[in-house]
Amino acid sequence: MNISDIDIIIKHQWNVLFVEDNEIIKEQTAKVLHLLFDKIYTAGNGLEGFDIFKDTFIDLVITDMSMPTADGSVLIEKIRAINKEVPIIVMTGHSEFTEIYKGIENIYTIIKPVDLNDLLVSIKGIEKRIKRSKEINNAYSQLQDAQVEARKVLKDLWGDREDV
Repeated sequence: MNISDIDIIIKHQWNVLFVEDNEIIKEQTAKVLHLLFDKIYTAGNGLEGFDIFKDTFIDLVITDMSMPTADGSVLIEKIRAINKEVPIIVMTGHSEFTEIYKGIENIYTIIKPVDLNDLLVSIKGIEKRIKRSKEINNAYSQLQDAQVEARKVLKDLWGDREDV
């Protein structure tokens, strides 16, 4: 998939955590992310990023891998200890990290230098996954509501029998 295959990217009401130690890359990428998302939180290393994550509802994490103090793998480990669902995009200049995280649910890798097309494709994939998840949750909720209504109807018909 490439950018020409992507429908119009609309601005999402998502809170995004962007963790990058290089100030120039952090500022420039945050500007691009502001075009796509309502709220961007930035941090310079994994510990700062985790402090923001644990105190803020975050919909998407985008992180560099190699950083001082605490790198991306530390951040991912800490996040996964409290939230296994939040999608994480890992940006790395080291291709071995793509193999480490390959196939792990809700973790996407992009090789640096980051191509905007790759970032948009990853975001679009995450958007589709979130949309499917919400559709499944809505269907499940509707099923539960229908089950409650069916029990009420049966109770009206059969009374307080235990086998209803």
